[in-house]
Order: sequence, then C-alpha cells, then structure tokens
Amino acid sequence: MIQTLQTFLIDYPIIAPAIFIFIRILPVVIPPIPGLVIDAVGVIVFGWFWGFIYATTGIVIASMISFYIGRKYREPLIGKFISIQKIHELEDKLSDKQKFWALVGIRFVSAPFFDIINYVAGLTKIKASQYFFSSIMVSAPLSFMIYYFGGIILNTPIIIITTIVFLIPLMIWYKKRNGRMPDVV
Repeated sequence: MIQTLQTFLIDYPIIAPAIFIFIRILPVVIPPIPGLVIDAVGVIVFGWFWGFIYATTGIVIASMISFYIGRKYREPLIGKFISIQKIHELEDKLSDKQKFWALVGIRFVSAPFFDIINYVAGLTKIKASQYFFSSIMVSAPLSFMIYYFGGIILNTPIIIITTIVFLIPLMIWYKKRNGRMPDVV
C-alpha cells in the first residue's frame, strides 16, 4: 500500500500535495492508523521541507477535526474514556493563559497519545482559536524533527547510519564498562 501511495503521488504531481494532506489527516482522526509510515512517504516524495509543510498542515487540520468531533459528541463519545467533570474541575482552576500553556505541555508530553488528546480537548472550554495555535506549536516542531532528520537518514549512506545507530552507542557502553575506549586498530 505504501508503494502504491508513493507511486500515485509521483504520477500525479499537481494534486499530490492535496492528496497527501488528506491522507495525513486520516491517522490523526482514526488513531489506529500509523502516521509515521505516511510521513516516510512524504519525505521520499516531497523532500523534507515540503513534506514537513504538507504533513503539518494535515496534522493541524486533523487536530481541529478531532477537536470539533469531541466538542460536538462530548459525553457519548469521549465520556466513556475520561471523566468530563474532572476535566472541568481542573480547567476551572486555570486562567485562559494557563489553560493554553497547560494544553501545549500536555500535548508535548503525551505525543504518543496526541490523537486522543485532540478529542479530549473538545470537552474543555478552551477556545477553538487557542486550540488551533496550540496544535501548531506542538505539531510543527515534532514534524520538523521527523521530516528533517528523516530526510537526512534517507539521503545518507547506510554505513554512516549503522555507525551512528550501533557502533557509537556500543563504544560508549564499552567505555563506561571498562573505563577506556576499545582498541579499534
């Protein structure tokens, strides 16, 4: 499927960005779908910069979709997973500015659960505009790291990647264990 997506995007370059943004929305709105696999295609097809721009656009749009779904369907959808009363009690203790920064912090710390946080945020009293900007503040740096370093990895010979990923940590472990670096030559 990934190869098919990659081929499709390459074969239709005019609509490829819009299709990719739509496809990048899916893993955020439907959490079991892995987004990193789609990000790999984005790096390959668009390069790190445009892939980053398109992916971040899709992720922010998807965050807002999930936020509005959580806001509209509230208790029937989200109430099964988390106490709405507890959310409101915590929220009442914070100023608007504190709510915004608390949300940014929670989203950074809970990156693996980012998709679910979008739905839960719909239960809060935070303004949609604040949520939008918090989505950008969290999504952009994380996407940048994935795309920038993903681009470097895809354009670096495998021997260099292997050295960085395996050999250097092994040498550090050896030094800590034996008090000296191993004799390489």
